[in-house]
Amino acid sequence: MAMTMSSQRCRSRCLASSLLCGLILCAMQNFAGLNFVPGAARSPSKVAEKASATAMGAEKTLFEKTKNLNKELQEKNGENVRLVDTDELWAVFYTVAGVIATYGFVQFIETLRPRD
Repeated sequence: MAMTMSSQRCRSRCLASSLLCGLILCAMQNFAGLNFVPGAARSPSKVAEKASATAMGAEKTLFEKTKNLNKELQEKNGENVRLVDTDELWAVFYTVAGVIATYGFVQFIETLRPRD
C-alpha cells in the first residue's frame, strides 16, 4: 500500500513538472518578440509599424528633444561656475552634518539601554 502511494505521488509530481515545463516553454515562445535590448532583432511587422509611424511625422523621441540640453545648460550655467565654486563648501557641510547625526543617533540608542 505504501508502495502505491509513493508511486502515485511520483507520477503526480512528474505530471506537474512536465506541465510546468510545457507552460514555461509556451511562454518563452510567445514572449520571444519582447526585447529589452536596444538593437535586437525585431519581427518584420514591428519594424514596419515603426517605419510607418516615423514616416507619418510622429512626435520626436525624448532623446531627440533633449539631445542638446546638456550643452545649453553648460552655456547658461558657465558664468555661475566661473564665479563661485561651492563644491568644497557643501562637502564640509555634509561631513559635519553626518557626524552630528551619527552622534545624535548613538546618544538616542544609549538612552534606550536599561539602567541597573
